[in-house]
Amino acid sequence: MPNDARKLNDRLRKHNDDLRDSKTRRADSLISLLASFRARGEIRRMRLFCWESLLPLACAVALNAAAQSMESLAWRQPILGGTVSGRVYRVAIPPEVFDGCKSFPADIRIADEHRVVWPFFLWWPQRTDEIRPIFATMGRRTGGANGQIVVQAVGIRADGRAVSPVHNQVSILTGGHDFIRRVEVLGSEDGTSWKELGSGYLVDQMQESHVSNRLVTYADSTQPHLLLRIHPNARNEKDPIEVLDVQVENHVRSGDPLQDLLLQPLPLPASELHDGVLTLAFDTGAQNRPIEQLRVRTGAGEFTLPAKVFGRNSPADAWRWVADGGLYSVGGQSHHTIDLHGEAFRQLKIDLYHYDQKPPAIESVTAEVLPHFIVLEARGGSSPMLHYGAERMPLPHYDLQRLTSPAAITNAPLLQLGKARSNPLKIASGLSAYVKTMAWVAAAVIGCIFIAIILRVARARM
Repeated sequence: MPNDARKLNDRLRKHNDDLRDSKTRRADSLISLLASFRARGEIRRMRLFCWESLLPLACAVALNAAAQSMESLAWRQPILGGTVSGRVYRVAIPPEVFDGCKSFPADIRIADEHRVVWPFFLWWPQRTDEIRPIFATMGRRTGGANGQIVVQAVGIRADGRAVSPVHNQVSILTGGHDFIRRVEVLGSEDGTSWKELGSGYLVDQMQESHVSNRLVTYADSTQPHLLLRIHPNARNEKDPIEVLDVQVENHVRSGDPLQDLLLQPLPLPASELHDGVLTLAFDTGAQNRPIEQLRVRTGAGEFTLPAKVFGRNSPADAWRWVADGGLYSVGGQSHHTIDLHGEAFRQLKIDLYHYDQKPPAIESVTAEVLPHFIVLEARGGSSPMLHYGAERMPLPHYDLQRLTSPAAITNAPLLQLGKARSNPLKIASGLSAYVKTMAWVAAAVIGCIFIAIILRVARARM
C-alpha cells in the first residue's frame, strides 16, 4: 500500500514538471519571436500602422463631440440686429418656432458662429387684473317665498376711512339649480335714499357642462349701503330664493396684455356632428403655443349654451378634453369667453349644446394669447442663431433670469428673427454618425488583420 502511494506521488510530480517545462518553452518561444520582430523593425511598423489606421476614428469622435450640443436640433433662424456683449435683448417667439419645437421649451438653444452658447430664458407679461374683497356685512332680508322678490341689505365697513372703499361688483351665492334670476343693485349714502347702480342675472344650468354666473357688475362706487333685489326664477317662479352668501368686490383692471389670434376653420366629418350640438373646429396655426381663452362673438338674442372644448395636434390624433365652460346672453348681460388656462394644442374643437333651441349665429371665434419672448444675453459673437426642434433634450438652466430685473426685461431692445432653415449641423450629424460607424468597422478589420499577422508569423516560427 505505501509503495502504491509512492508511485502515484512520483507520477503526479513528473506530470507537474512536464507542464512547467511546456509553459517555459512556450514563453521562451514568444519572447524570441518578439525579439526577432523588434530586430527586424516589424513591431514599430505594426504600431505605426495601427496609429495611422485609428487616426480617422479619433477625428470622427472629436468632430462628433464638438457638434453634439446642436446636432439634434432640426431648425435654426438668424437673430437679426446688432448686439453688444453683456447686454440683454428680447426676441418675440413666432408661430414657426412654437410649431417646430418637439419638446418646448427644452429644445431651444442660442449659439453664435463660434458655437458659443448664449444664456436665455422665456418670459411673458402677466395678467394683472386683481379682485379685491371689500369687508361687508349682510343686514335685514325680506321676501323669498311663493315668488316674492328678496330684498337683501348689505353694509360696507369703512374701517376708519373718511370715505368707504371703492367697489364695482357683487358676487351672490344662492341655493338651488337650473335658474335665471334677475338682480338689481341699489346704493345709498344714508341707507334711506336709494339709487340704482346696476343690474344683471344669476344663472345656473347643469347640462353637459355647468353654465353659471354669480356676478353683477356696475360702475365704481363708494356708497356704503347696498340693497340687492333678487327676482324669482324665470323658469320656476315658485322656486324659493335662499341667499347663502354675498361678497362685495373691487375688480381692479390695469390693462390686459392678451392678443387676438385669428383661427382658421376646419371641416369636420359627419360622424362628429350631432343633433342639438353646434360643433366648430379651428386650426390655431401652431402647436406648443399657450392659449389663455377663446372668445365667441354671437349675434343678437338670448341664450345659455354649455360648452366643451377639445384639442389635438394633428388629424391622426384623437380629440382630448381641454376645458368646460358656458356662454350666455340674458337681459343685456353676457359672457362670451371660455378659459383654456394655457392649453397648447394646434387644433381645437368647440361643442356648444343648444339642445332643442335654435343656436345663436356665430359671428367670429378668436383665441387670446399672451405674447411670449426669449430674453437673451449677448456673448460677443456677431451672428447669433436660434436653434430648435429636437426630441427629449434636457431643459437648459442659466442664472440670467435671476439676475435680470423686470424693468430690464421690459426695456430690453427687441430683435427680429430671419427665415427658418434646416440646421446644417443636424445634416452633418448624420454624416458624422456614418463616419463614426465606418471608423469602428475599419478599426475592427485592422485589429483582425493585426491578430492574423501575429498568428501567421508565430505559426511559421514553430
